[in-house]
Amino acid sequence: MITITELRDRLIREKLFDKTFPIVGAMEKEVEAIRANQGVRRLPQKYVDFALLMGNGSGYLFRDTHVQCNTKIAIKSMVLQIFAHEFTEHNFELPDDAFIYQVHPDFFAYFRTHETTDNPIVYRFNIHFPQNPQLIESFSKHLEEKYDEVFRNKKEQQKYDYENAERRRKAWIQAELARRRRVEQMKKDEKDS
Repeated sequence: MITITELRDRLIREKLFDKTFPIVGAMEKEVEAIRANQGVRRLPQKYVDFALLMGNGSGYLFRDTHVQCNTKIAIKSMVLQIFAHEFTEHNFELPDDAFIYQVHPDFFAYFRTHETTDNPIVYRFNIHFPQNPQLIESFSKHLEEKYDEVFRNKKEQQKYDYENAERRRKAWIQAELARRRRVEQMKKDEKDS
């Protein structure tokens, strides 16, 4: 299983970040504040490690969701408000010891803090499949899956960019050849007249 430091190093090595999506750690006091903000007694060490290295910016890892250790946002309250209708409609109750670390308009991810493990199971509530919260083996596994997804997307984008560049190059060559033929034809027509 990959360590949080190895994950951060891979993101940097593969350039899976930019100015808009930087890699920025949180301070210990921010991690403590978000723990208190969500009303849980302890945080698993894997999450703490992640937060200290990438809690305020994890590059492209979670760029489509909110994961920052922002102490100004009451994340748990926000989720309870945003998903209130789905919770009621599907008799879902967020456990008191849930720590929400990822929020998206269609889903959120959390782990239970009563578990004594330092690498807890992740639960993912999706409004499109509210009866079946997705289970992910561990927080580390979720990070690895996100990295693999981001890395795969980067490779696909590079392939797409290469193919587009190749198409543009071929189109330019065809256009240049056609232009040269027209110039030659014009020169020939001038000589003939």
